[in-house]
Amino acid sequence: QGSALIGAGGLVPMYRLAGADVIVSIDGDHLNSEGESVRLAGEFADGRRVSTPGDKMNRLYSVEADLTLTGASADHRLRLGSSQMVAFANALAAELLGDAAGEEIITHLKKRGTKAGVGAKWVSEAAKDLVVAAKKGEAIVLAGSHLPAEAHILVYAINQALGANGKTIKYTEIAGDESESLQDLIKALEAGEVVTLVFLGGNP
Repeated sequence: QGSALIGAGGLVPMYRLAGADVIVSIDGDHLNSEGESVRLAGEFADGRRVSTPGDKMNRLYSVEADLTLTGASADHRLRLGSSQMVAFANALAAELLGDAAGEEIITHLKKRGTKAGVGAKWVSEAAKDLVVAAKKGEAIVLAGSHLPAEAHILVYAINQALGANGKTIKYTEIAGDESESLQDLIKALEAGEVVTLVFLGGNP
């Protein structure tokens, strides 16, 4: 839904944590239960390995309503209610979009962020780290798949400002309409046409 609203309908983000130095996760358990979590967990773990004195570890910021494996693995974790996640995305966008978004838009984003009581200092520190990492193409912001379209639009804009789109995030086209295929499956189930059903990487 979010991708359709920005003119990228049919495209889904493919995250690449292998090249990410600073990661901000907004209410998503990407290391455990979302999308390609097995691959992402492996890439994240690789970024934590230190073999020589000069090696550095990646840094993970997690904002979430309930404790997840991603949050438990984070260097910095902020607990917010589910209803505050869009406000957090607004606050982070206000810090990162800068002059390109226009003064009126930035003022609006700031108001929406502070209205929900999102911690300004926490947001500011995460934004500073992202900006430093972005200079080397090593920043990324992820949004939970269950979040509303507005959150995903904001995260897309943030990643665009960071230069993450096309680097730590690739976009791939999905074949067909998933909602239609699910409806077809329901009809087949109701008609007794399915004997054995196996789901791979999904929880419909």
